[in-house]
Amino acid sequence: MAILDMNEELAGELVKEYPKNTKFFETNVLETESIQKAIDGTSAWIKETGYPLGGVVAAAGVSTPAKIIDR
Repeated sequence: MAILDMNEELAGELVKEYPKNTKFFETNVLETESIQKAIDGTSAWIKETGYPLGGVVAAAGVSTPAKIIDR
C-alpha cells in the first residue's frame, strides 16, 4: 500500500503496522509536481517489490466533503 499524504506522523503508524508492504510518499495534492513525484516513487516501488497495484483511493481532504460527481 502506497500512502500519498502530507501527514508523515499518521502515515508512519500504518507503515509500522504493515512494514513489509506499505510505503509513505509525502505528497501535496495541490501541487502537480508533488503528485508526479509520488506517482513516480510508487511506480518504482511497485517494480522493486513486485507488489501489484490494487486500486486508488482519493481522499485528499482539501475542501469540504462533497461528491465527486453529483447526479
